[in-house]
Amino acid sequence: MGAKQEIIRFSIAGIIVVTADIGIYYSLFNLLSFSVSKGISFTCAGILGYLLNKYWTFKSSQPPRAEVGRFIIINFLALGINVLTNQSILNKWPGAVWPALITATAVTSLLTYICFKWWVFKVCRDVKDAPVEKPTFKERLLDLWRSHSSPHEIALGVAIGVFIGITPFYGFHILTALLAAFTMKHVNKVAIFLGMNISLPPTIPFITWAGYSIGRKVLVSASYPPLRWDDFRHFSYDTFFNFFYALMVGSLILGIALSILFYFSTLWFFNRRKKVFLTAEERGL
Repeated sequence: MGAKQEIIRFSIAGIIVVTADIGIYYSLFNLLSFSVSKGISFTCAGILGYLLNKYWTFKSSQPPRAEVGRFIIINFLALGINVLTNQSILNKWPGAVWPALITATAVTSLLTYICFKWWVFKVCRDVKDAPVEKPTFKERLLDLWRSHSSPHEIALGVAIGVFIGITPFYGFHILTALLAAFTMKHVNKVAIFLGMNISLPPTIPFITWAGYSIGRKVLVSASYPPLRWDDFRHFSYDTFFNFFYALMVGSLILGIALSILFYFSTLWFFNRRKKVFLTAEERGL
């Protein structure tokens, strides 16, 4: 993998980690103290950052024992440099809040990338990677089939991903998918993340509305009000927690139903296309 692609992946991983940190923190601070909420969000974001950078950005195959210690050291070092840089600029130019923030973030990002690449996730680079062409969609499907996963394992991965994406734990989906991928056996890991993508910004309002509506029907005695479009436009965590129980119950029912539907649909697709994929592979297509 080239340095340009590594930098892009490192940047994307950083955005995901920051988003997860903020999402987890704001999901918890109404239930727990600020310090406990921040501690939990920082720890979860750190675990997510380690997994993303090890297995996706730098694709390290080294044992994690030494890497974890190095990763923690660099993160605390980066935190100190970030605070010091930010405060130094504000001491000299008190009104430069945004320039201080941007500069501190840039310095910290550069430092962590260099340390991650050449120390934390250092690999043998005696042999340069040959340039690899970007795979086509058909090749990606072939790669999915070549992963030695049976149609059942691929379908199960998609179903698990769909179920995770339907749950209303916004901000936790990626972390939950990573935990599922690393802990569950006999499941296609890539398929979990493909299935999780059922929950995207354009689909989240419809998924939330469907789950909450099902929950309202099931919990008739609780008399939950209907969910309106204004509730999405003026979203707040107070509103979210007021609706959460009905949303949780309905989302579980919806998630199970869609997981079953996607499982059998995916299983049918890969069983039907198995011969086509194998024939294409033999012909070198």
